[in-house]
Amino acid sequence: LITGQKQYVHSEGMEHLNSKSISTVMVNLNVDRVMCVFAHEYCHNWNVERIRPKTLEPFNFEKSNMSHELWCAEGFTQYYGSLLLVRAGLQNNNSFLATAAGLINAKQNTPGAKYYSPVQASEHAVFVDAAVSIDKNNYANMFTSYYTYGAAIALALDLELQTRYHKTIDAFMQAMWKRFGKTEIPYTVPLMQETLAGISDAKFAADFFSRYINGHEDIDYAGLFAKAGYDIKNPNSGKPTLGIFGDGFGGRGLATPGTNQDKLVIDRNTTKGTAAYEAGLDINDEVLKLDDTEVKKTTDVNNFLKQKKAGDAVAVTYKHRGEEKITTLTLKEQNGVSLIPFEQAGKPVTEEMKKIRSSWFSSNVK
Repeated sequence: LITGQKQYVHSEGMEHLNSKSISTVMVNLNVDRVMCVFAHEYCHNWNVERIRPKTLEPFNFEKSNMSHELWCAEGFTQYYGSLLLVRAGLQNNNSFLATAAGLINAKQNTPGAKYYSPVQASEHAVFVDAAVSIDKNNYANMFTSYYTYGAAIALALDLELQTRYHKTIDAFMQAMWKRFGKTEIPYTVPLMQETLAGISDAKFAADFFSRYINGHEDIDYAGLFAKAGYDIKNPNSGKPTLGIFGDGFGGRGLATPGTNQDKLVIDRNTTKGTAAYEAGLDINDEVLKLDDTEVKKTTDVNNFLKQKKAGDAVAVTYKHRGEEKITTLTLKEQNGVSLIPFEQAGKPVTEEMKKIRSSWFSSNVK
């Protein structure tokens, strides 16, 4: 553990074959985040340090290997980091549910997870991590972190195994350990599918990998979480958003105001699926008016939106490469995910639901 208050010390964790390094800045220390880093790196004792993707080998510090499996190597580790904290009693149940809601939101509402597979997200590591390229233009429309994406897949797999086979994701990782970790034989995506088939069945494993690992289909989280006694709700239901200037859209890969405080300039590529994107607004466009209301700062935008609702059409006057233009934008509903226990809605919670909750919130250590 490296701590410090120097400018060159950043909060980071890194696993090595037989060691770890965790650095953190002591000023304004975020204890919850540090615990998450420790739990994540602890899980790496098994996942990555011993259960290793074949595409990461041979190790070469002068060249990056494009890997297809980081959604598991890092994403499943991310999922377990959250599980360990709640099982150990270091975080409460609601903290885990909030994390799970964030994972669902990432899978459901980011273009990188809606239109690209976890394998494709993993292959972008050499670009995202700046090992080969740091040109991230338009990355908001094509990349979702394989940490988050992989953890969202782990969440779905955990629930699928519990509801179909009365097993947890632990059974899959234990099988991966016995086959690849203990023997230190590197794995591939097809071998992972075989391993999943060994603890479930071949049809389920083939379907899961085809749809969610090599593909990017939507996951029925609502159906899965209903079996654990939770409803999925959008806490921002009905609230309108342009999809730019951080107006409640979620803050992931969105345009924000430029440095000039008297102008609202879109300083990054707009995100696919947002109202702004579909209206043709893009990076470097300066938004001048919404309907007849002049806007020069984000508070102007937020005050304007208070009078509107999702589905309303708005005339946007903007400047594109020095030329003033007008487009019509249809406001969309803000995204968001919350997990609501059945108890709050007066719905019955069955013993099967309680078993799933117990698998998350109770320690398996005797």
